[in-house]
Amino acid sequence: QSGGMTKTEKAGILKNCLEVRTIHVGLDIGAPAETPIYAFQDGLIHSFADNDEEGSYGPTIITEHSLQIGGVQTSLWVLHGHLSRESLQGLKIGERILQGQEVGKMGCEEENGGWPPHVHIQLSLIEPQEADLPGVVTPEDRIQALLDYPDPRNILGMVY
Repeated sequence: QSGGMTKTEKAGILKNCLEVRTIHVGLDIGAPAETPIYAFQDGLIHSFADNDEEGSYGPTIITEHSLQIGGVQTSLWVLHGHLSRESLQGLKIGERILQGQEVGKMGCEEENGGWPPHVHIQLSLIEPQEADLPGVVTPEDRIQALLDYPDPRNILGMVY
């Protein structure tokens, strides 16, 4: 016994925490506000919105790309979340973007959903119906999420 609890009691609490905990399916990269975010490949602006609910993505841009995966031409959508509101100005759905072109900038905490400055990058093989994707899933949904939302390191490189 340690700290007033037996090992069995501690294991039960840990099990309950793991069942409640959600799984993050994107990749967050922190940097100062206003740090530019660039397109990984040529594509289009698919959608954009200010998801301004507390704890959400804040200003969000989804780009659409076409690439070969296993010899098959495939559409891939990339969500860029927690951006600056300025990033949304002047965008047009269907607008062409080029590899290396600035897509947006990281937003400050007051505008990006209430988070310290960072960008949330999330890939999707399923076309989003709006400028939003589930950034976290339950453990029960993990397997399907791995199929629908590929690892962002596929475009960012092996950052870890």
